[in-house]
Amino acid sequence: MSKYTFKTLDKEEFPKWEQLLAKVPEPSPFMSSDWFSSYCEASNEKFEIVACFKNDELIAGFAYLYRVKFGKYKLIVNLLGIDNYMVILTRDTKLESKKESHYFEIIKEFTNFLEQQYSHVEFTLNCATTDIRPLQWNGYSEEIRYTYRGAIKSPEQLLSEFNPDIRNKIKKAQKLNYSFDSSSSQEQMKLSYDLIDRSLKKNNKPHILAKEQFISLLTKLSELNKAIVCNIFLNDVAIATRVLVLNSEIAVDFQAGGNEEYFNTGLNQLLSYKIFEMLHEKGVKTYDFRGANTPSIAKYKSGFNFIAEPYYHVAKDSGQIFKLLLRLKKLTQK
Repeated sequence: MSKYTFKTLDKEEFPKWEQLLAKVPEPSPFMSSDWFSSYCEASNEKFEIVACFKNDELIAGFAYLYRVKFGKYKLIVNLLGIDNYMVILTRDTKLESKKESHYFEIIKEFTNFLEQQYSHVEFTLNCATTDIRPLQWNGYSEEIRYTYRGAIKSPEQLLSEFNPDIRNKIKKAQKLNYSFDSSSSQEQMKLSYDLIDRSLKKNNKPHILAKEQFISLLTKLSELNKAIVCNIFLNDVAIATRVLVLNSEIAVDFQAGGNEEYFNTGLNQLLSYKIFEMLHEKGVKTYDFRGANTPSIAKYKSGFNFIAEPYYHVAKDSGQIFKLLLRLKKLTQK
């Protein structure tokens, strides 16, 4: 019999999850119950938060989105490529071997619990989670991805650390008739959505949210001080946008877009600089560009001289019938 107890938290119990997040270093803003509640309310998706207890002590948890496919099969999904990982308290011991065995045991127990209920399990780990051996041993496939992360310093110090071409573009853009807006008003959200949608369509990708869903999500999060919409303008024309999701410790790029006809103005680079300036004033410690997995994006983001860090996306399908249905679906899509 397992010494661990797993429980799906009711809404009234979400503060327990937030207390767990407060005990781990630099929790992702995408892990908060406010994020999940706001996103699912806007998008009509479903989520759960499962807590793991040992002797009535909450020692681990996992929050995730899920869907039902083929009528009855439940799937844990990551629709946005953002963090969603198991939060596990480190065992209180000086022995690294015991910390490791505790981590391995919790991962094994947690995945076994999830796989009893879900035919597909996937999650995206944070950069701090580098040991995925227990997942590999349990048959999970892994994909390594990259992002750029760095400390938020004073604007002057950050500017001095950027590549010379980035600095020159910022100085060039500062001479233009530009304006920067981080008010997160609904008007600014609409402009932001249009720019993001423009960039996605240029790459033949649909926006996962409708405009009204996007506005609903960001309105709720901005009211909670957990999201900021940042737009930059040239002669009052919206040129580029970035949507940040954040907490007191870290800000993460959620979505970005722009008008490609103005990319040579330096306003994209200036937008980043204005964002860093704003975050420094707020006391946010870390910035995560979130994603650098194509040559063009990696080249752009590397110019700010943040650190390239890997993170893992893992997944597993269970059940012969479900696997067969997946294969049949793929065959019909060819």
